[in-house]
Amino acid sequence: MRYPVVMRQSALLATALMFVLHPRVGRAQSARGEWSAVDAALGRSGKAQPGDVQRYTFPRSDLHVMVGDVAVKPALALTSWVAFRRLANSGAMAMGDLVLSEAEVPAVIEKLEAGGVHETALHNHLQHESPRVMYLHVEGRGDPAALAAAIHAALITTGTPATAPTPAAGAPFALDTAALAHALQRSGTVNGGVYQVSVPRAQTIRMGGEDNVPRRCLAISRLRGSRQPSARSMAACPCPLRRPASTSSCSTS
Repeated sequence: MRYPVVMRQSALLATALMFVLHPRVGRAQSARGEWSAVDAALGRSGKAQPGDVQRYTFPRSDLHVMVGDVAVKPALALTSWVAFRRLANSGAMAMGDLVLSEAEVPAVIEKLEAGGVHETALHNHLQHESPRVMYLHVEGRGDPAALAAAIHAALITTGTPATAPTPAAGAPFALDTAALAHALQRSGTVNGGVYQVSVPRAQTIRMGGEDNVPRRCLAISRLRGSRQPSARSMAACPCPLRRPASTSSCSTS
């Protein structure tokens, strides 16, 4: 009987055709397998980004932060994230921004440094918030699973929820997103009651001899407009590559 051999060959051919005819499907499946060890270390799945970057988010739904009479949503300015990209030679580069209370900072830095992940900036993104929130920018190179394990060890010293949140059902959004997209000349997405727009730098960025530092951390701004009354649009600098002169400034040069 040659049927099993023929069937196996047909299955292999069908799989190959799927990758050729549907490259997005093929890339998505490849990315899931490539970053499975990082998924396991961080306790959640990442999302593929342009430039072969895998990004993980950690909303701080445990924090209840007010700016005046506005309750700050996690999607507005209270979501930690880390992104990974394979390096040309070996290993990976990781960059991220961790949202922390002031009291959480020392233990997080200690765990990160013990695992080979370094802080590149510590400053504020918000003004006059209560309680105070710090933003710790991090960078590391090496085995991606080891970097992820170090970041996870740091996060579990904080109140960051251990599991990824369940996506909520879409609710009506009060802002005119079409008008915002027209004004910005870039479209965005509604996430967690917030309209988010990312603007990657157009030029090639080199860091440590590597091209294309993860694009998600090179967004020059992200408009975070809340639908809540009296809310203001807030801008944040997602990934400074040079330590700023003060805790309230941001530099990418």
